[in-house]
Amino acid sequence: MNLSLNLPNSAVNLILEKGQEAFVLAEYAKAWGKEAAVQQALSKCYTVAELAGPKGRLKRSSKTILNLIHLGKLRHETSGESKGYLVSEKAVREFLGDLPPEA
Repeated sequence: MNLSLNLPNSAVNLILEKGQEAFVLAEYAKAWGKEAAVQQALSKCYTVAELAGPKGRLKRSSKTILNLIHLGKLRHETSGESKGYLVSEKAVREFLGDLPPEA
């Protein structure tokens, strides 16, 4: 059986023997599920209060986090209702150096 898989960054063509199709498709589904879970985690957003303090995600003061936002070192979105700042998990990981910065 010929099987073509279109992955996010590439395409893979496989020639499978009988009985391998189910295994390969199950592994592909697991990998795709992991990718979806990672994307969901990276899209989580925090307020400045959730990032600040000893139990906060960044464990820095609110003032420091606001300074990082104003200096452009911490990417954010502005919350419409409260006019506060929202910082995504992806932006936090970029700031911490866990992910390359987005262009």
